[in-house]
Amino acid sequence: MLSGELHIRTHYFEMGNMQFNLDKTFDSINVKDISNAKDIVDAIRKTEDKVSNFFRLNCMSIVPTRPGRDVPKHPGKPTQEN
Repeated sequence: MLSGELHIRTHYFEMGNMQFNLDKTFDSINVKDISNAKDIVDAIRKTEDKVSNFFRLNCMSIVPTRPGRDVPKHPGKPTQEN
């Protein structure tokens, strides 16, 4: 098992001033073989992918719109990832 913390600070300024901050603690990240570096990297990659997907889905749901401007379509429902 791995554990760790993630701190993300974003600032988006286009059509408004938006900030999103995320502080998350991971207490138990499963690792196939804790003595194998590739397995550790794979476990970290999977965790980062979950966080990135959460960020993408939730940020796309709050993208402001302006008449005459194309905004990417929301890729799906926002979900809470652990």
